[in-house]
Amino acid sequence: MRLKARARVILLIAAVIFSVPVVSHGLNNKAAGPGATAVIGSPVSSYTLFDQTGASFDFPFQQAEGKAVVVNFIYTDCGHVCPLVVQHLADAYKKAGSDFGNRFIALTVGLDTERDTPAHLAGFGKRFAKDPEVWRFASSDAKTIAAMTKELGVYYKKTKDGFEHANIVTVIGPDRRIFAQVYGPAPTPDEILKPVYASLRPSASGSPVGNGRQPVTLLDRLRLLCYTYDPATGEYKADYGFIVVIGIGIFAWGIGIYIIRHIIRGARQASGGNS
Repeated sequence: MRLKARARVILLIAAVIFSVPVVSHGLNNKAAGPGATAVIGSPVSSYTLFDQTGASFDFPFQQAEGKAVVVNFIYTDCGHVCPLVVQHLADAYKKAGSDFGNRFIALTVGLDTERDTPAHLAGFGKRFAKDPEVWRFASSDAKTIAAMTKELGVYYKKTKDGFEHANIVTVIGPDRRIFAQVYGPAPTPDEILKPVYASLRPSASGSPVGNGRQPVTLLDRLRLLCYTYDPATGEYKADYGFIVVIGIGIFAWGIGIYIIRHIIRGARQASGGNS
Protein backbone atom coordinates (compact mmCIF):
# COMPACT_ATOMS: atom_id res chain seq x y z
CA MET A 1 0.00 0.00 0.00
CA ARG A 2 2.84 2.32 0.88
CA LEU A 3 4.40 1.83 -2.57
CA LYS A 4 1.07 2.55 -4.29
CA ALA A 5 0.68 5.75 -2.28
CA ARG A 6 4.17 6.82 -3.25
CA ALA A 7 3.45 6.06 -6.90
CA ARG A 8 0.33 8.23 -6.74
CA VAL A 9 2.38 11.07 -5.24
CA ILE A 10 4.94 10.81 -8.04
CA LEU A 11 2.20 10.81 -10.69
CA LEU A 12 0.58 13.84 -9.06
CA ILE A 13 3.90 15.70 -9.06
CA ALA A 14 4.47 14.85 -12.72
CA ALA A 15 0.98 16.09 -13.59
CA VAL A 16 1.62 19.41 -11.87
CA ILE A 17 5.01 19.84 -13.50
CA PHE A 18 3.93 19.03 -17.03
CA SER A 19 0.67 20.97 -16.77
CA VAL A 20 2.73 24.18 -16.61
CA PRO A 21 2.63 25.68 -20.11
CA VAL A 22 5.88 25.56 -22.00
CA VAL A 23 6.26 28.47 -24.40
CA SER A 24 8.96 28.45 -27.01
CA HIS A 25 9.66 31.44 -29.21
CA GLY A 26 12.08 30.44 -31.95
CA LEU A 27 14.66 33.04 -32.83
CA ASN A 28 13.84 33.90 -36.41
CA ASN A 29 17.29 33.56 -37.89
CA LYS A 30 16.26 32.46 -41.35
CA ALA A 31 19.19 32.00 -43.69
CA ALA A 32 19.73 35.23 -45.55
CA GLY A 33 20.30 33.41 -48.82
CA PRO A 34 22.50 34.55 -51.70
CA GLY A 35 20.45 37.72 -52.23
CA ALA A 36 21.71 39.39 -49.06
CA THR A 37 25.34 38.89 -50.05
CA ALA A 38 24.79 39.61 -53.74
CA VAL A 39 23.66 43.18 -53.06
CA ILE A 40 26.90 44.18 -51.31
CA GLY A 41 28.51 46.96 -53.30
CA SER A 42 25.23 47.95 -54.96
CA PRO A 43 24.03 51.57 -54.82
CA VAL A 44 20.95 52.38 -52.75
CA SER A 45 17.99 54.03 -54.45
CA SER A 46 15.95 56.86 -52.98
CA TYR A 47 12.77 56.00 -51.05
CA THR A 48 10.10 58.21 -49.51
CA LEU A 49 9.38 57.19 -45.91
CA PHE A 50 7.68 58.68 -42.84
CA ASP A 51 9.24 58.58 -39.39
CA GLN A 52 8.04 58.34 -35.78
CA THR A 53 7.25 62.06 -35.72
CA GLY A 54 4.99 61.73 -38.76
CA ALA A 55 7.43 63.66 -40.95
CA SER A 56 7.99 62.50 -44.53
CA PHE A 57 11.58 62.24 -45.78
CA ASP A 58 13.63 60.76 -48.58
CA PHE A 59 16.05 57.97 -47.78
CA PRO A 60 19.05 58.16 -47.89
CA PHE A 61 18.30 61.35 -46.00
CA GLN A 62 20.16 64.64 -45.89
CA GLN A 63 21.50 64.02 -42.38
CA ALA A 64 23.37 61.01 -43.79
CA GLU A 65 25.59 63.11 -46.04
CA GLY A 66 29.17 61.94 -45.52
CA LYS A 67 28.11 59.37 -42.92
CA ALA A 68 27.42 55.65 -42.78
CA VAL A 69 23.85 54.47 -42.19
CA VAL A 70 22.86 51.33 -40.28
CA VAL A 71 19.51 49.91 -41.45
CA ASN A 72 17.38 47.11 -40.02
CA PHE A 73 13.79 45.95 -40.39
CA ILE A 74 11.20 45.18 -37.70
CA TYR A 75 7.45 45.30 -37.19
CA THR A 76 6.06 47.09 -34.15
CA ASP A 77 3.60 44.36 -33.12
CA CYS A 78 6.52 41.97 -32.70
CA GLY A 79 6.77 41.40 -28.96
CA HIS A 80 9.91 39.30 -28.81
CA VAL A 81 12.64 39.03 -31.46
CA CYS A 82 12.43 42.56 -32.88
CA PRO A 83 12.98 44.33 -29.52
CA LEU A 84 15.87 41.94 -28.88
CA VAL A 85 17.59 42.87 -32.15
CA VAL A 86 16.99 46.59 -31.62
CA GLN A 87 18.34 46.36 -28.07
CA HIS A 88 21.58 44.93 -29.45
CA LEU A 89 21.74 47.84 -31.89
CA ALA A 90 21.17 50.28 -29.03
CA ASP A 91 24.02 48.66 -27.10
CA ALA A 92 26.32 49.12 -30.10
CA TYR A 93 25.31 52.75 -30.60
CA LYS A 94 25.88 53.46 -26.92
CA LYS A 95 29.36 51.98 -27.18
CA ALA A 96 30.09 54.22 -30.18
CA GLY A 97 29.53 57.33 -28.05
CA SER A 98 29.61 60.61 -29.97
CA ASP A 99 30.47 58.79 -33.20
CA PHE A 100 26.79 57.82 -33.30
CA GLY A 101 25.33 60.88 -34.91
CA ASN A 102 28.62 62.45 -35.92
CA ARG A 103 30.00 59.64 -38.08
CA PHE A 104 27.02 57.34 -38.62
CA ILE A 105 23.28 57.31 -38.05
CA ALA A 106 20.58 54.63 -37.96
CA LEU A 107 17.28 53.76 -39.59
CA THR A 108 14.86 51.09 -38.36
CA VAL A 109 12.10 50.35 -40.87
CA GLY A 110 8.69 48.87 -40.06
CA LEU A 111 7.53 46.10 -42.39
CA ASP A 112 3.87 46.26 -41.39
CA THR A 113 2.50 49.03 -43.58
CA GLU A 114 -0.93 48.79 -41.91
CA ARG A 115 0.07 48.94 -38.25
CA ASP A 116 3.49 50.60 -38.25
CA THR A 117 2.03 54.07 -37.91
CA PRO A 118 4.02 57.04 -36.57
CA ALA A 119 2.39 56.50 -33.16
CA HIS A 120 3.38 52.83 -33.04
CA LEU A 121 6.86 53.60 -34.35
CA ALA A 122 7.27 56.26 -31.67
CA GLY A 123 6.07 53.85 -28.97
CA PHE A 124 8.50 51.20 -30.15
CA GLY A 125 11.43 53.53 -30.65
CA LYS A 126 11.32 55.70 -27.54
CA ARG A 127 12.84 52.95 -25.41
CA PHE A 128 15.91 52.95 -27.62
CA ALA A 129 16.30 56.28 -29.43
CA LYS A 130 16.41 59.75 -27.91
CA ASP A 131 17.05 61.77 -31.06
CA PRO A 132 14.89 60.99 -34.13
CA GLU A 133 17.37 62.87 -36.30
CA VAL A 134 20.06 60.34 -35.37
CA TRP A 135 17.95 57.17 -35.17
CA ARG A 136 14.79 57.20 -37.19
CA PHE A 137 12.01 54.61 -36.90
CA ALA A 138 10.14 54.74 -40.17
CA SER A 139 7.82 52.98 -42.59
CA SER A 140 6.04 53.59 -45.89
CA ASP A 141 3.53 52.03 -48.26
CA ALA A 142 3.66 48.34 -49.19
CA LYS A 143 5.18 48.95 -52.63
CA THR A 144 8.02 51.04 -51.21
CA ILE A 145 8.80 48.54 -48.43
CA ALA A 146 8.82 45.66 -50.92
CA ALA A 147 11.23 47.52 -53.22
CA MET A 148 13.48 48.61 -50.36
CA THR A 149 13.78 45.14 -48.79
CA LYS A 150 14.50 43.61 -52.18
CA GLU A 151 17.25 46.11 -52.91
CA LEU A 152 18.82 45.59 -49.47
CA GLY A 153 18.56 41.79 -49.79
CA VAL A 154 16.23 41.34 -46.81
CA TYR A 155 13.76 38.45 -46.94
CA TYR A 156 10.32 38.95 -45.38
CA LYS A 157 6.89 37.37 -45.62
CA LYS A 158 3.57 38.26 -44.01
CA THR A 159 2.06 35.43 -41.96
CA LYS A 160 -1.07 35.00 -39.87
CA ASP A 161 0.99 35.71 -36.73
CA GLY A 162 2.84 38.75 -38.07
CA PHE A 163 5.91 38.72 -40.27
CA GLU A 164 8.60 36.18 -40.95
CA HIS A 165 11.79 38.01 -41.80
CA ALA A 166 15.54 37.57 -41.88
CA ASN A 167 17.45 39.26 -39.09
CA ILE A 168 19.89 41.36 -41.08
CA VAL A 169 21.56 44.65 -40.22
CA THR A 170 22.69 46.48 -43.36
CA VAL A 171 25.58 48.93 -43.29
CA ILE A 172 25.46 51.57 -46.03
CA GLY A 173 28.62 53.58 -46.61
CA PRO A 174 28.94 57.33 -47.18
CA ASP A 175 29.04 56.57 -50.92
CA ARG A 176 25.44 55.28 -50.56
CA ARG A 177 26.43 51.75 -51.47
CA ILE A 178 25.70 48.64 -49.40
CA PHE A 179 28.94 47.93 -47.56
CA ALA A 180 28.12 44.97 -45.29
CA GLN A 181 25.41 42.66 -43.99
CA VAL A 182 25.44 41.57 -40.35
CA TYR A 183 23.38 38.43 -39.74
CA GLY A 184 21.64 37.07 -36.66
CA PRO A 185 19.28 38.11 -33.85
CA ALA A 186 22.03 38.93 -31.36
CA PRO A 187 24.94 40.74 -33.03
CA THR A 188 27.55 42.08 -30.64
CA PRO A 189 28.51 45.78 -30.62
CA ASP A 190 31.80 44.93 -32.33
CA GLU A 191 30.05 42.93 -35.06
CA ILE A 192 27.98 46.02 -35.82
CA LEU A 193 30.58 48.74 -35.34
CA LYS A 194 33.52 47.14 -37.17
CA PRO A 195 31.85 47.27 -40.60
CA VAL A 196 30.49 50.74 -39.81
CA TYR A 197 33.97 52.13 -39.18
CA ALA A 198 35.41 50.13 -42.06
CA SER A 199 32.88 51.72 -44.43
CA LEU A 200 34.15 55.17 -43.43
CA ARG A 201 37.69 54.47 -44.58
CA PRO A 202 38.80 55.75 -48.00
CA SER A 203 38.50 53.14 -50.77
CA ALA A 204 36.57 50.80 -48.47
CA SER A 205 35.09 47.70 -50.09
CA GLY A 206 32.17 45.81 -48.60
CA SER A 207 31.86 42.30 -47.27
CA PRO A 208 29.34 40.15 -45.39
CA VAL A 209 29.80 39.98 -41.62
CA GLY A 210 28.67 37.22 -39.27
CA ASN A 211 27.45 33.73 -40.02
CA GLY A 212 23.88 33.95 -38.78
CA ARG A 213 24.64 31.83 -35.72
CA GLN A 214 25.63 34.43 -33.16
CA PRO A 215 25.21 33.10 -29.61
CA VAL A 216 22.09 34.17 -27.75
CA THR A 217 22.76 34.74 -24.07
CA LEU A 218 20.52 33.76 -21.17
CA LEU A 219 19.64 37.44 -20.74
CA ASP A 220 18.63 37.60 -24.40
CA ARG A 221 16.35 34.60 -23.94
CA LEU A 222 14.75 36.16 -20.86
CA ARG A 223 14.15 39.37 -22.82
CA LEU A 224 12.77 37.31 -25.68
CA LEU A 225 10.31 35.40 -23.50
CA CYS A 226 9.35 37.98 -20.89
CA TYR A 227 8.76 41.09 -22.97
CA THR A 228 5.63 41.83 -24.98
CA TYR A 229 4.03 44.64 -26.96
CA ASP A 230 0.91 46.32 -25.56
CA PRO A 231 -1.10 47.67 -28.54
CA ALA A 232 -3.37 49.65 -26.21
CA THR A 233 -0.52 51.88 -25.05
CA GLY A 234 1.94 51.41 -27.90
CA GLU A 235 4.60 50.40 -25.39
CA TYR A 236 6.65 47.30 -24.59
CA LYS A 237 6.17 45.91 -21.11
CA ALA A 238 7.31 42.97 -19.04
CA ASP A 239 5.02 39.98 -19.51
CA TYR A 240 4.43 39.31 -15.82
CA GLY A 241 1.99 36.51 -16.56
CA PHE A 242 4.69 34.57 -18.34
CA ILE A 243 7.19 35.40 -15.59
CA VAL A 244 4.76 33.91 -13.06
CA VAL A 245 4.38 30.79 -15.22
CA ILE A 246 8.17 30.40 -15.32
CA GLY A 247 8.32 30.83 -11.54
CA ILE A 248 5.60 28.23 -10.97
CA GLY A 249 7.37 25.82 -13.29
CA ILE A 250 10.70 26.23 -11.49
CA PHE A 251 8.99 25.86 -8.11
CA ALA A 252 7.11 22.73 -9.24
CA TRP A 253 10.29 21.14 -10.57
CA GLY A 254 12.09 21.94 -7.33
CA ILE A 255 9.35 20.45 -5.16
CA GLY A 256 9.13 17.41 -7.42
CA ILE A 257 12.86 16.75 -7.28
CA TYR A 258 12.88 17.19 -3.49
CA ILE A 259 9.99 14.76 -2.93
CA ILE A 260 11.37 12.16 -5.34
CA ARG A 261 14.76 12.29 -3.65
CA HIS A 262 13.05 11.99 -0.26
CA ILE A 263 11.07 8.93 -1.44
CA ILE A 264 14.18 7.28 -2.88
CA ARG A 265 16.13 7.95 0.31
CA GLY A 266 13.29 6.49 2.41
CA ALA A 267 13.09 3.42 0.21
CA ARG A 268 16.83 2.84 0.53
CA GLN A 269 16.69 3.20 4.30
CA ALA A 270 13.72 0.81 4.49
CA SER A 271 15.56 -1.67 2.29
CA GLY A 272 18.64 -1.43 4.47
CA GLY A 273 16.57 -1.94 7.62
CA ASN A 274 14.86 -5.03 6.23
CA SER A 275 18.18 -6.57 5.31
